[in-house]
Amino acid sequence: MIVEKQELEQELRKLRRDQAIAKKEREEALKNSQITIRNINEFIGLKNMLSKSELSFDNLPEINKLARVLYNVKECSYEPRTIMTKLSAIDNLQKRQLKLQENVAMEEQKLTKTVRERVKKRKNYP
Repeated sequence: MIVEKQELEQELRKLRRDQAIAKKEREEALKNSQITIRNINEFIGLKNMLSKSELSFDNLPEINKLARVLYNVKECSYEPRTIMTKLSAIDNLQKRQLKLQENVAMEEQKLTKTVRERVKKRKNYP
């Protein structure tokens, strides 16, 4: 009877140890699943934000460029308003450059036409 009692007590201790281990494993698994769910939700949120800007993970070079731009902006401590102002100025300069290039092309055409007319006139005069 005493031996049987000791065996039962030993079995009870083993079961309690196994229960504690199982509880710890369950808590760890639950914690990991919560982290996984959070990561998935963050990924979905990021994918939705990119989609709103007409970007996707299918175009990784563009995502890489965007990440570098964001990193540089963070490193330079620029304010969003300052960045927008500078981008707007760049856009205006690019438009002005295009207009000037168009004007130069038109002036070149006029000059070419004038030169041809003068050459033609000189050929016609003896």
